[in-house]
Formats: sequence, C-alpha cells, structure tokens
Amino acid sequence: DTNPFAIWVFNNESNLTIDKWHHNFWYYPFVWGDFTSEGKFILAPKDEATVSGQPGKSGIIDYREGKPKFIYLPKDQKMYLFRIIGQSGEKILTSFKFLK
Repeated sequence: DTNPFAIWVFNNESNLTIDKWHHNFWYYPFVWGDFTSEGKFILAPKDEATVSGQPGKSGIIDYREGKPKFIYLPKDQKMYLFRIIGQSGEKILTSFKFLK
C-alpha cells in the first residue's frame, strides 16, 4: 500500500481505449470505497499523462492514504496500469522507459 511505484500489465488483445477499458473493468488495485456508478464516473482517469513518450490518462484517488495517482496506458495489445505515490513515485516514473 505504501510502495511509491507499481505497474500492472493486462492483455488488451482488443486494443480497448482507456475509457472503454475503465468502463469494462473499473480496476484500481488496493482501492476500496465508492462502488456506485457515480463513483465509477468520478474516479475515471480523466487527466492526460505521458509515460516514456506514450499518451495515457490518469486519476488520483484522494481518499486513500498517500493519494495514489493511477495512470492507464495502452500499448502493443497491453494495458499498463501505473500506481504512483508521492515524490518518490513521480521520480521513478520520469525515469521509466519502454524497451523495444
């Protein structure tokens, strides 16, 4: 729960967009709280984000300790989900690179 940087990788063989992925799966690891349709809309990733030059979307879960930021990023039939906590997490994120 306090690790500043974590990544989950999911198969995305249908190349779903971030919005469609969130609509279908609505997943933030280690987050419990509002599971209503309104909560789903409020917590959807809406802010633009870039990781290793790739466009994504982020959202902050401000009611969880550390106010984790989650970034969804689709790439090569995968959906990457980054969880960033605090300055340490942001620093790690800036040095993250996808390898070819």
